[in-house]
Amino acid sequence: MGNEVDQRVHAGEHMYGTGAPYWREDGSCSYCGSMSPAEALRRMRLPGAHFSGTDKIGYKAYLEAPDRTDRGASKFYFRHLRELSDVEFREFAARARKVLGWSFERDGGEQVCWAPKTTSFYGWQTYGVIGPDGEPVHDKDAPKPMRDEWWAAQARK
Repeated sequence: MGNEVDQRVHAGEHMYGTGAPYWREDGSCSYCGSMSPAEALRRMRLPGAHFSGTDKIGYKAYLEAPDRTDRGASKFYFRHLRELSDVEFREFAARARKVLGWSFERDGGEQVCWAPKTTSFYGWQTYGVIGPDGEPVHDKDAPKPMRDEWWAAQARK
C-alpha cells in the first residue's frame, strides 16, 4: 500500500483544505480516520480482536485489536473497499459475511452491502471476538450471521 489513499474513496467530498487523503504512520486515513482494508481483513482473522457493527449497515464497523490499546484506528469505513482488487474484495466479503453477517458485492462498479432484515431500530448487527482458531465467536446475546445457504436463497429471490 502506497502512502496516498485511492482518490476514488473520497471523490466528491469536500476535503476542508486538507489536500489529498493519505495513510498516516499509524495506518489510518488522514481524512476519515479509517483503518486500511488490509488491516480490517487482518483484524477479522486476528485471535482476540473484537468486532461490532454499527447502526449504519454498509457504512462502517469497529474492529479493535486484542489489547484495545493500539494507536491505530478501530473503525473501518467500507468506502475504502474501493481500493481493493476484485480478488481482494471477494476475500474481504467472504470474511465479513462470517464475522459481521453482512454481504458485500460489486454491481456494475458500485459497492453494495446487504444485511438480514430486523425489527431493531439499529438494524442488523452482531458483535464478538475472534477466537484462538481465527474464527469469529459471537457473544451469546448477539445475532448470529446467516449461513451460506440462506444467502444463496436470497440471491434466487
